[in-house]
Amino acid sequence: MRDAGDIAVGEMERQHLNQVLAIERASFKMPWSRSTFEIDLDSDLTISLVAVQGEIVVGYCVGWILPPYLHIGNLAVAERMRRRGIATTLLRRLLSAGEQGGARLATLEVRPSNEAALALYGRYGFRVVGRRPQYYVPDCEDAIVMARALGGGSAPGREGPGCAIPPMIEPQPFSAGRG
Repeated sequence: MRDAGDIAVGEMERQHLNQVLAIERASFKMPWSRSTFEIDLDSDLTISLVAVQGEIVVGYCVGWILPPYLHIGNLAVAERMRRRGIATTLLRRLLSAGEQGGARLATLEVRPSNEAALALYGRYGFRVVGRRPQYYVPDCEDAIVMARALGGGSAPGREGPGCAIPPMIEPQPFSAGRG
């Protein structure tokens, strides 16, 4: 992995949306709409970050803080910029912002076929806590639900950093996902 040295991370703004949408459409089978991003930009519950190189958006992430939870809804990097530590930097910043916002547990869904994302989340202490059958449309791929503790917490019966997964996390089937 190469260093993302000349990449700056900051808050997403409306001026970034055309570039964010281009990455979104190239990265997901069911991309979010412009209006979805706009709604999130107007929400006090949302953390929307961009990674930029000069004036070019090369990655972004979106999460929602609903204390005690941070739910990671979206993270993508332009294909030509992958494997340079950009997703790692975005994830770190998002987790930190969630923790500062009062979150104590981070959750997300990911496709089982997205091996790169599964590896990234695993390196950051996320553990599989469930599965949502046929979550992603249109191909009906399941979603793996992952979670990790924030703030150094731990749970009885679990070992290792970031493994505080309370028993209340019982994912239910849901079929409004994208991919």
